[in-house]
Amino acid sequence: MKIAIISLYSALYRGGNYGTLFQNYALQAYLKNIGHEPFWVRTKSLSDIRYIKSIYNLYLYALDSTIALAKGAHKTRKPSGDSARPYETFFERHVDHTARVYTRNDLLNDPPAADIYIAGSDQIWTKMVPHFFLDFVPTSSRRIAYAASARWDGLTDEWLLAAREKLARFDQVSVREAAGVDVCRRAGREDTTLVLDPVFLMEKTHYIDLVRDEGDDTPYDSPFLMAYFVSLENPKELPVAFLERFSARQGWDLQADFISNAAQHMPRNRLMNPTPTQWLNAIDKSKFVLTNSFHGMAFAILMERPFAVLLKDGKRVGKNERITNMLRFLGLEDRAIGMDLFYSGDFDALADRLMAGTDWDEVRPKLQKWRDISRDFLISATEAR
Repeated sequence: MKIAIISLYSALYRGGNYGTLFQNYALQAYLKNIGHEPFWVRTKSLSDIRYIKSIYNLYLYALDSTIALAKGAHKTRKPSGDSARPYETFFERHVDHTARVYTRNDLLNDPPAADIYIAGSDQIWTKMVPHFFLDFVPTSSRRIAYAASARWDGLTDEWLLAAREKLARFDQVSVREAAGVDVCRRAGREDTTLVLDPVFLMEKTHYIDLVRDEGDDTPYDSPFLMAYFVSLENPKELPVAFLERFSARQGWDLQADFISNAAQHMPRNRLMNPTPTQWLNAIDKSKFVLTNSFHGMAFAILMERPFAVLLKDGKRVGKNERITNMLRFLGLEDRAIGMDLFYSGDFDALADRLMAGTDWDEVRPKLQKWRDISRDFLISATEAR
């Protein structure tokens, strides 16, 4: 089957977000493994554009779209400043995608041809963006939601009302968080399935081979802690002093990879700017991963590295659902750390807690069971009828 995937292309464009990139890559890799021809439909909309913070980036975004429409091809442009990410080569080489960048009108009037359309993953349903509910798809094609995600606790009654109509048109629906199952059932989809984020469809050996094929499986001179932080809303969310003290306590170097506004809060000599496969290699080679990112956590689990995840607090606790949901199913709840502990807690006690070992022999079968459910969902949803 020819399969068109609708996902958060704007998040990839804005900052080269590793999670956004790899969730689509992994979904495509698995679909190819079972005999399909998937591709990412690159989209832009008013909702996407609101995320682009600077006038300069907005100009570049429009310029790239114009070039794509004129030439039938598109070379992704890095945003300016610290948000620029070196991901373009990987994207062009490993992620099949449309040459065209589709507007809302393009999708309605001339959608890319496919047998099946998949919406997912990432937080595509946090806002009621019509194309993320595949409203443009011809009635002759199949609609599937795979690992769709949202800020489930913040959805309005209006969202639920609109979703009831839109979800009814899907052939099969799956979501990434348990809270999403409840929401979709309230919206009329009693058959909603809980599945893994796409990055877990592929196993560790696949990513290690990918790193090796790109020539990025280089060793590091010294043991190190990898800190990976995204989109800080408050500088206090970044415990720089703890990171430095904790890594020094263990005799490790500190390597930091931050995207969005996180980078401005870290000394330049600590910062990395890796390609996607260099990023995977850094996680695999690290002694410890400390992150506030769902996908930072996901790849620490895939690579079976010691890790901890900083949770949001206050009015933003709803953003923790995707993290705590994953940890709960794998029996790794102790890897989630409240932010207050990094500032008011006992350093030695917290450091000892972080260094407590993880029994990966217990985690693997739990992950594999969930992986099998997720793969079976895709096989069933995409099989010829």
